[in-house]
Amino acid sequence: MRKVLFVAAATLLIASLTAAGFRLWEGRDRYREVASVRDLSLGPAPAPLARIEPAPPQFVEPSTPEEAVTRFIEAESRGQLDLSYALLDERSRRAYPVLASWQADQAQRPRPLGITSARRADASAGPDGADRAEVAVGVERRPTVDPFVGFVAARATETWQARQQDGRWRVEDRAANIEPEIPSDAGVATTVSDWVASLRGCQPAAAALLQVEPVLYGVPDLADQLCRNKQAAPTIGEVEQFDSMAEGAEVLNAFGVGIDDWARVVDVDAGQPFRLTLAPLGDAWRVLSISALTAAEVGR
Repeated sequence: MRKVLFVAAATLLIASLTAAGFRLWEGRDRYREVASVRDLSLGPAPAPLARIEPAPPQFVEPSTPEEAVTRFIEAESRGQLDLSYALLDERSRRAYPVLASWQADQAQRPRPLGITSARRADASAGPDGADRAEVAVGVERRPTVDPFVGFVAARATETWQARQQDGRWRVEDRAANIEPEIPSDAGVATTVSDWVASLRGCQPAAAALLQVEPVLYGVPDLADQLCRNKQAAPTIGEVEQFDSMAEGAEVLNAFGVGIDDWARVVDVDAGQPFRLTLAPLGDAWRVLSISALTAAEVGR
């Protein structure tokens, strides 16, 4: 009897579930109507990336490539990024489709302080028939040496590309070439001599003023011997160009292979020989790193 009742109950349950399933399937449209997703407010649709933002009211159309480039750099120096953005050429606009993307990128770049000169370096017609010109500009910036910004000279000659689009001169988003002004190598020897003298006098604070950073790259403890060991005057070698193929990896990894263009090295033998790397900071040379040498490596 119990078995019969169990079978009957199970049959009834299966029938009920099947009927419910058919009701759900038949009323699928009705259930869709109350879906909460349709009530979400997502705000207005984003603007297409290809849209062209209007030029700011104070924008004045440049009449020459020199004027386009100088206005572009001057706008950057004043922080008027809406003006510099309005002067970007079509290729650069594809890289920075909206003003906000341009502003975000500029926050990572060293801002120019001013322009000392501007002249047309070259003019030609490109393969697309559009007129283009190279403009060489003397630009001043705050001198910097750090692994994030890299090396920034106080003064440099920058070559910028300008193109004529729809009868208007527009500028690429960055200089095609930068030739920094590097101070004379004579200043390297002076800085090293003064730095060594400060440490031999056990004046680390005075030596730190001759460094790029308070703590040198490499093995800064090597400099301590100059204060401890005063029995013999240290030997200071000749000034040489930095050679990324021969130097240690730490400074090279921090600043990249471009360091060959602006850094100098000097060997010092103070009992335990070491090599100093110096960087130009404005018009002066400053000690950037110190690394150990074998006696055979001194003077190379």
